[in-house]
Amino acid sequence: MMALPTFEAIADYARAAGSEIMPVPLNRYFAHDLPAMLAQVNQSTRLIYICNPNNPTATLTPRKEIEAFLTKLPESVYVLIDEAYHDFAEPSAMYRSFLQQPVDDPRVIVLRTFSKIYGLAGIRLGYGVGLPGTIKKLRDHMTQDNVSVVAAIAGSAALQDHTALEAAIKRNADDRQEFFNSAQGRALKPIPSHTNFYMMDITVPVQRAIEHFKKHRILVGRPFPPMDNFLRVSLGQPKEMLEFWRVWDLFGVHPNMHH
Repeated sequence: MMALPTFEAIADYARAAGSEIMPVPLNRYFAHDLPAMLAQVNQSTRLIYICNPNNPTATLTPRKEIEAFLTKLPESVYVLIDEAYHDFAEPSAMYRSFLQQPVDDPRVIVLRTFSKIYGLAGIRLGYGVGLPGTIKKLRDHMTQDNVSVVAAIAGSAALQDHTALEAAIKRNADDRQEFFNSAQGRALKPIPSHTNFYMMDITVPVQRAIEHFKKHRILVGRPFPPMDNFLRVSLGQPKEMLEFWRVWDLFGVHPNMHH
């Protein structure tokens, strides 16, 4: 069971393993609709995937809600909490990592990746954390050569470079604020972001914007049904974002013109 929309690779792997996917739409805050998910749980439900912060909406599902959700789930249902974008989310009452503040629950598995804040997407390195008994079960499905020497060395170096990590977090926070300001100046309303990208309602079919940007040699996010009027934009370097807004202004969409 998973949100709609969310990071879809999990669904692809599940289908390949012969599992059935149960999509549950996000709530009106673009967070996981945990009560709706709970209502869909049945005897065949084995795994619930929670991407927090969520991709592609950049939104948070409150920690307290996830904790309450865990207490109501049957013991046979595992919960996979994907914290790929953890480092971009500011610590708050709403968000606390399940690694930094773990729950003593064998059903919970937490995922992290080196693809985001560490910028190592090309080497494909990540890890999962759970209680020993849970991880032992996962080991049966592990490939024999699953991490290269290059990936292991790069990951180890990344973990030790605290200065670069702090700089990346600050740079992203500044870029995020700059994007939000630029969007608001154009009467656009992006969903508040807790990641390194934004999702915003452009009030027209997003495919039109995608094609417009591609003509100007800019690649933006693909459509994420059912959010067909929302554009997903990854934050780039300042000069790249200036070019993004220059090309956006050529697109000629003003939100107040569409109701």
